[in-house]
Amino acid sequence: MIELPRVNPVGVTEVPDDFVRTPRRHSLLLRCFAAALVLVFVAVVLGTGAASLATWCLTSDAGTPFPFR
Repeated sequence: MIELPRVNPVGVTEVPDDFVRTPRRHSLLLRCFAAALVLVFVAVVLGTGAASLATWCLTSDAGTPFPFR
């Protein structure tokens, strides 16, 4: 049976004595590259969304967003 780690009164996880960490499947370089790709993808999605919204707001005749002022 698997022994779950305990948490001491301070809140720090105690690792069992026979705990063996499994090695990572992929290298650090490959994991960093994948993280960079995800960050670039998120930046492009947010950037194009913001640019598209700004373009629409600046070129449309929508008027003021707060007509009650």
